[in-house]
Amino acid sequence: MKLNEFRQTYYSATRRVSQICQTSSLGGIGVVWALKSGTSITQLTDLLIQSLVCFFLALALDLAQYVWRTVAWGVMATCREKGLPSRDGDQEVLDPPSWVNCVALIFFALKVLVMLAGFGFLFAQARALLS
Repeated sequence: MKLNEFRQTYYSATRRVSQICQTSSLGGIGVVWALKSGTSITQLTDLLIQSLVCFFLALALDLAQYVWRTVAWGVMATCREKGLPSRDGDQEVLDPPSWVNCVALIFFALKVLVMLAGFGFLFAQARALLS
């Protein structure tokens, strides 16, 4: 397998995980809304509030990851472009600094973990309701 194929597989997998986190977090918010007792949001149990916070935080981390990548790669590309003799970006092969992807990977890992924590709280609430 060529390096480019490895990268494409990695990009495809991370894109899919991000989509699953987005969809699952939005679905989790819907489940919390359906499980609330009464008509007021103030009547949510502690476990439902914790899961709701986790789902919103996972969505916020997802957005932060994409904003970070957009800004970091844009700044890096602009800085590197100024140092090239020509404006043809296909002529030079440049390695990005490790910090560019490191921060994005932290956001990626955190959003997955926070989303899973949200479902942990949600399942704990379901268990409490069934007991």
